[in-house]
Amino acid sequence: MDKKEAVATYIAAQELRRLYNAYRATSKANIWIMRNIRHNVIHNTFMEGDKKTDAFIQLQQKEALSMETDLVFKKRISQLEKRIKELKSLDFI
Repeated sequence: MDKKEAVATYIAAQELRRLYNAYRATSKANIWIMRNIRHNVIHNTFMEGDKKTDAFIQLQQKEALSMETDLVFKKRISQLEKRIKELKSLDFI
């Protein structure tokens, strides 16, 4: 890898890391929202029986999906940070 390729790869990796951090922020916000809605469903006296149970289960599933998404992007950010560190060690950056 020559200097030009290393610099381009480094810049792209930094941009991708910023994008992944934005995705993580969105996932974390979604988790927070699902938890709050789920809390409201639990304490909603107007919902009864099956409707409340179904809503609770759906919210739990959505929260779990957001948590899984957050973990995926956390892992990808870690991989990118490792790659950025490797690029810095080339003394081109």
